[in-house]
Amino acid sequence: MQLSTLPSSHESPNQDLVLANSTAKIINSSEIKDEDVLALFEKLREGEFMLHGVKEEELVPSVMKTGVGNVTPESGFVSCWNSGSSPFGDIEKNGHHQTYGCCFFHYAHSYDRNPNSQNYTMTVAITNAETLRKFGIPIENYFKPDQEMNIPVNVPKEAIHFVRVEIPKDRFPAGRQLREMGEAGEAELFKGIRQVVDNFHPGTTTVIGHSAKQTQQVYNPVQFPAF
Repeated sequence: MQLSTLPSSHESPNQDLVLANSTAKIINSSEIKDEDVLALFEKLREGEFMLHGVKEEELVPSVMKTGVGNVTPESGFVSCWNSGSSPFGDIEKNGHHQTYGCCFFHYAHSYDRNPNSQNYTMTVAITNAETLRKFGIPIENYFKPDQEMNIPVNVPKEAIHFVRVEIPKDRFPAGRQLREMGEAGEAELFKGIRQVVDNFHPGTTTVIGHSAKQTQQVYNPVQFPAF
């Protein structure tokens, strides 16, 4: 069953256009245009990809070691993934772009409680339906196009391609303007996600430094379970 044929939460193509335009404006990078965002929406749909942010910086190592559990790494009630355009939020009926609670603009910003940390960080876990099937996860029971969804089982690290962004805070003026760091991180994360959906390797971590020239792939061998 092609999960992309399931009913989408989007009412019209115009909703994609509005969301893409607003997303590009929020990221605020000359390298990311509306058409780039639209193209990523389609690639996420076609590949049946799902994204999950890791908001607590101190928990990133354990999530990369074990995968994403049924409850959020932050011990929330349930662990939610986003498909299609939904990682970037949604346009409400009043035209407001709701970003709170979405993967890209909210949970991917890995909050660091250490006041002496040197980097501004973002972390996203990416998987897709094909990979989850290989691990025996009945994704057809849980998948929702262009929506947030709960996958009520543990998704192992071997089924995930992590994207990690690390931006030195000393790049920014005194006072370290939080939104400026956020925009820089989001621009690099967007490019990293785009790279991963074009070259998806579960069991891998892609680490992106403070410029697109600094990208490191960390490959871990993937062992699919025998059936």
